[in-house]
Amino acid sequence: ITVARGDERHAVVRIADSGGGIAPEALPRIFDPFFTTKARGEGSGLGLHICHKIVARHQGRIEVQSEPGRTIFSVWLPLAAVALQPVAATKAETTTQIEEIAA
Repeated sequence: ITVARGDERHAVVRIADSGGGIAPEALPRIFDPFFTTKARGEGSGLGLHICHKIVARHQGRIEVQSEPGRTIFSVWLPLAAVALQPVAATKAETTTQIEEIAA
């Protein structure tokens, strides 16, 4: 696991492992809800989907590189100065945004 400044507006957390890798045909679907390569009853297929949604709600992104013997997930998150830029919103818009986040 490494943490670094990715660019002038983002921090990046990289998580690497030396497992078997992700099959190329599975890569486009790994963030889909309920997608799993595990046997029935061994996984819900929601873990990466939930992670992706959480990161997106924080105006970030997740990238993945995989080959046999090495997979790297890079989680890009905006630095505080970027994430805290003021946004003009009415009380109704703010309430709607909070309700959407809670959903």
